[in-house]
Amino acid sequence: MRNLLFLSLFLIVSIILSSAINFNYNLYLNVFAQESEVSIAPGAGDPNNIETFVPPQISLSSRSTISWTNGDSITHTVTAARNPEIANGEAPFDSGPISPGYTWDKTFNSPAQFDYHCLIHPFMTGKVVIN
Repeated sequence: MRNLLFLSLFLIVSIILSSAINFNYNLYLNVFAQESEVSIAPGAGDPNNIETFVPPQISLSSRSTISWTNGDSITHTVTAARNPEIANGEAPFDSGPISPGYTWDKTFNSPAQFDYHCLIHPFMTGKVVIN
């Protein structure tokens, strides 16, 4: 009976400690993760408009999420082509069509650099740098 009591107490303490460690680890990850926004500027589909993705380059840490919001009146994409700058297993990405007023999110887990563009309007370009 005494052994059963010690075993039960040991299991309860183990569960509590395990939960605390997991909570602290998740808190650590969330402290260093960042969220940021890139706007697709109004009129971005016009080749004469110099302001398309705002900001045109963004630098963040690993485990960061970037949200692209289409502030233009026409559809755009956020597409990274395969290029030598892509590193550490991060795959190229393609948002698919983003309608006016909609947002597309992408989380980056590893350091890498991505040059990206709009497939519909290839003159629209931007860059993501993940440190």
